This record gives sequence, C-alpha cells and structure tokens, in this order.
Amino acid sequence: MVPSPSIRTQLHALCRLAITAFIFQSSLSAQVPLNNITDHTALLSFKLSTNDPINALANWNSSTSFCNWNGVLCSRRRQRVVALDLAAMSLEGTVSPYLANLSFLQALNLSSNLFHGTPPIELAQLPRLRILHLSANNLDGAIPQSLCLCRSLQQLSLSRNQFEGAIDACFGSLPDLEYLSLRSDNLVGSTIPPSLANLSKLDTLDLSGNGLVGNIPGEFGSIPRFRRINLSFNNLTVFIEQKKKLPTNATCQKAAPFCGHITTNSYFYG
Repeated sequence: MVPSPSIRTQLHALCRLAITAFIFQSSLSAQVPLNNITDHTALLSFKLSTNDPINALANWNSSTSFCNWNGVLCSRRRQRVVALDLAAMSLEGTVSPYLANLSFLQALNLSSNLFHGTPPIELAQLPRLRILHLSANNLDGAIPQSLCLCRSLQQLSLSRNQFEGAIDACFGSLPDLEYLSLRSDNLVGSTIPPSLANLSKLDTLDLSGNGLVGNIPGEFGSIPRFRRINLSFNNLTVFIEQKKKLPTNATCQKAAPFCGHITTNSYFYG
C-alpha cells in the first residue's frame, strides 16, 4: 500500500525535524561535552550572582569553551575546571555556593575583590581543593568551621577581611596545611589554639594584626617544617617555652608589641 501524499508530507516533515534536532544536539555536545555540563553551569551561575563592573568576565559566554574563559584553567585530559583565578578583578557580591559544583577544583583565588558575607559552607564539598585564597575582600562573620572539612588544603588565606570571633581548633586537623594566613582580620580577644601545633607540614603562619590574647603555644617549636611566623601587633604576653628553636633567618621586629616578652633564645619572623 502506497502512503497518501499527505502522509508522505508528514513523514518528510518528521524526518527533517529529527535531523535538525540531531544536528543541534551534536553541536551542543561539541561545545560542552556532556560530562562537563556541571562545570559549565556552575561557572555561569557564579557569573550571574556576581557584579562585574569592569567586564572581567566578558568572554564567559557560549561563543567559546569555558576552558578558555578568563581566569579558568582546565585539566588537559578531562577538560574539567581545576583552577579559578579571579584575583583583583573588582568583582562584587557574595561568594557563589555553585562553585562547590566544580568537583575537580584544586585552586580558588578570589583575593583582592569586593566580595562580602561569609564563605559558603558548600566549599567543604570540594575534596580536591588545595589552595583557597579569599584575602582582601569584605568577608565577615565567623571563620567557617566547614573549611576544616577541606582535608586536602595546603594553603588557606583569609587575611584582610572582617572576620571575627575565635580561631577554631579544628584548623589544627588539616593534615596537609602548609600556609595559613589570618592577618589583619578582626579576631580581637581570640586566643591561638594549641592544636595548630599539630600541623606537621606547616611552613608559614601569619596571625598578625588581630588583637589576639593569651599564650603563644610552646608546641610551635616542635613543628618540623616551621620557617615563618608573624604574630606582631597582638596582645600576646606569655613567654614561649620552645622545644626546638625556629630557624635563625626568622627574626622578631622591634616594633612588634609582644617582642619584649620573648626570650632571647627565640626567633620569630615579624
């Protein structure tokens, strides 16, 4: 039985529609592989929630692969976002929780911008995150304990913000932490948790300019890789009873308020 002309016309129309849909889907897949849609969507969500007065994110659009977007670095093999460096781009807003969907992210640098509020607790969902720099913004509130769940962290810089409250003891449980800076926040009245001495890979610690009080943990002298420490411009008045001297290339600035309370056998970087 031969189909009627009207049926043949409908069949041809359906075939054209199917071919068009296939070509469109193939084009979309060529631009953003299906396994990378999550990264693409997370970056666009970040852009939508961020004020960009100097158009630093102007090339964040569908005309080019997100791996070529400003500040984005992807892995060669999987083409997944492994680093996001948007420092000093005058970006404004809160830090988007959608960044936590960048599951391969290893480094996040949003320093020297105008972000406010508290860092999203969702950042704790980034198992590969090694470097987190949020310094020189307007972030406030308590330093999120959720950051202690980022077990791969090697560098953490939250300096020059408006954080307040205590330095949580949980930061002493980060096994790979080498660099910790909370310089010039607003941690007035807080103490230095002795648990920071458990950071066996710690190289640099900067807690200066916070109005900290109480003891300087004597255990700091036993951190095997410790080279640089800055505790100046605080109200720390207790002697350090070191188990091991810090390197002699670390010195104490005469202007540091606590210098007069440090024994002559102690060496500090100020």
